[in-house]
Amino acid sequence: MTVVTGSVRISVVGGRSQVDVAVPADLPLAALLPDVLALLHVDDADRCWTLARIGDGPLATAQTLADADVHDGDLLILTDDPPASPGAAVDDVAAGVAALTRQTRREWTAESARWAAYAAAVTASVVSAAAGVRAACSGSATAAAAFTGAVALTLIVAALAGRRLTVDPRTCAALSICACVFGAAAAVAAAGPSTSARIALAGVAAGTIAVVGCRGTGTAPAAHTAVATAGAATAAIGALAAVWHAPASSIAAVAVAVGVVILALAGRGSIALARLPLPPVPVAAPPTDDPAARRSTVDGVDALGPMPPDPLGALADLALADSEVLARRTAAASSFLTGILGGATVFTVASVTVTAVLGAPDTVVLAYCAVASAALLIRGRVHVDRIQSAVGILGGAAAIAAVVVASMLTGSDASTPVIAMIAAAGLGAAGLGVGTVAAGREFSPLQVRAVEIAQFAVLIALIPLLLWVLDAYRLVREW
Repeated sequence: MTVVTGSVRISVVGGRSQVDVAVPADLPLAALLPDVLALLHVDDADRCWTLARIGDGPLATAQTLADADVHDGDLLILTDDPPASPGAAVDDVAAGVAALTRQTRREWTAESARWAAYAAAVTASVVSAAAGVRAACSGSATAAAAFTGAVALTLIVAALAGRRLTVDPRTCAALSICACVFGAAAAVAAAGPSTSARIALAGVAAGTIAVVGCRGTGTAPAAHTAVATAGAATAAIGALAAVWHAPASSIAAVAVAVGVVILALAGRGSIALARLPLPPVPVAAPPTDDPAARRSTVDGVDALGPMPPDPLGALADLALADSEVLARRTAAASSFLTGILGGATVFTVASVTVTAVLGAPDTVVLAYCAVASAALLIRGRVHVDRIQSAVGILGGAAAIAAVVVASMLTGSDASTPVIAMIAAAGLGAAGLGVGTVAAGREFSPLQVRAVEIAQFAVLIALIPLLLWVLDAYRLVREW
């Protein structure tokens, strides 16, 4: 029982002695320590002493044993109680603030300046390439093509040469990405007045330079793969637009479906690009018996019989590869997967935006864009890597925002902005709830399976909606 008044019987260990004492429970520990030190024959009385439980912190000397919740029969030890060191005195407030800020905030370093330079270079390249495209569309195609083509060639040569001159690999990667941007602009300027040809050649140029830069520099595989993926998809849609004279909204709707398909095949594509070896799936256990026991032998011919099989060797043949090689290829596959997801997501979001702008206020088009956006969001729960999950979630959120904005701007009804306002607020609240509440919960296998079925249902719903947007049902009825 806890003692509040009276005496408490405790055992105190200190130095080489142990004493059992009955001490007042309502006196401060500082008043009891001199007598306890005398009983333990501790001569160094000038030091600061206190009592403590085994494995616990020291008791405050201003406390009583009752306040410290000490019971009859407790074992306490004598321990040092050094006074807390005072904090540093600051006579200059400005110097103190600077010192504390340096400790709690990251300062600007040469590494920070390097990353800022990379971001500025890529941003300037995008602005310059956009200006070149604008100049080409305004009638100055020759000058725009010559300038952007020369800059793209210079940048990719500098990136490839920097690899051999042991320049920082990140600098080589930044030069290569800038070359991709200028290469796409040069292709647009040189393609002529055809929009489909411009789109196709821009995708081919950007994708080709990205592949050359990735293979030549060996750095930033995720960024190069993202550019190559977006470029390949853009080139395919440009080629489709050149041979299929359909409305722009239909071409954009097909582009959305292409982006979703690329996202679904991203895992298999990354494995193939990284040449990640996969073991064959055995259909039967390796034979362990001796085949000689199942066949007859002739004296002098095959008298020894075949060598017995080694089951461990048969299983070893299924091994992937050396651990170091496997680790390197796994890292490469992860980078390629991030790049494919990034490029496909950017391409899909852009396609959804164009489809929503051109097809709105058609309800079927908006529903198709919403389902495609949901397919992007679903990709966020598939991956383990946080970057890959963030790409899918942020891409889906951007696509949904584009659909809401497109419906608001193109709607002729006065209630459309009100509906868009409520829908945007509701989707934001739902996203906040999922990210803060649902993310920390544990779900049953039945609930997880239900979400997986909903994921497959969303992907399957894209097919009939795409056919509806393409007006295929009407064509079948009229045929």
